[in-house]
Amino acid sequence: SQLQRVYGKPRDLPDEFTDLKALFHKAVREWPTAEMPLTMLIDSVDQLDDQHGGRRLEWLPVTDLPPHVRLVVSTLPDHPEFDCLTRLRKTLTPRTTDSKPRATSQDSTGYGPQDEAQDLTCGGKVLELTTIQDWRTVLSHILKVLGRRITEEQMVAVERCLGGDEKPCKDRSMWDRLRAGMFVARGATPLWLRLVAQMVSRWRSF
Repeated sequence: SQLQRVYGKPRDLPDEFTDLKALFHKAVREWPTAEMPLTMLIDSVDQLDDQHGGRRLEWLPVTDLPPHVRLVVSTLPDHPEFDCLTRLRKTLTPRTTDSKPRATSQDSTGYGPQDEAQDLTCGGKVLELTTIQDWRTVLSHILKVLGRRITEEQMVAVERCLGGDEKPCKDRSMWDRLRAGMFVARGATPLWLRLVAQMVSRWRSF
């Protein structure tokens, strides 16, 4: 509907999924022009349900895109319930079979090594989200900005959850909130720490 409005197309949508998929592919590949390019952000495709193969991503046109179309797609790493990242990697076939290791670089934020993007046949890039090495200092700083701080026991609970420790800490309710919250992915990314700070800032600490 948004694409139809932006590119001045008829607003009628087909009822059948196969027809809707075909229309979406046409909209992405044919409607944009050099004068009216398209940049589309599709976040968290791993959160889609499996109706019509949502997480199989067969509906997503990531190949044969014109030069004035950009798709940015995000997903969590593979999980027993979904393999969106693997499916995207298979679709975005490397240009060469040369298996040289990717170089790494250190950014000025201290967020640790960053993998350089890998060139792909369809002009796409797979970017690995970097993690923060000294995440305790960064988390403490964010909490300080929020006017809060947590106890060492609470910090240890965060650390153990980050590392995938399944053994509950002393405060079972605190542990349950952690496990039910933003702690699915392993590794302290900037967004992860921001969400953690917002969550733990509501904890009582003495």
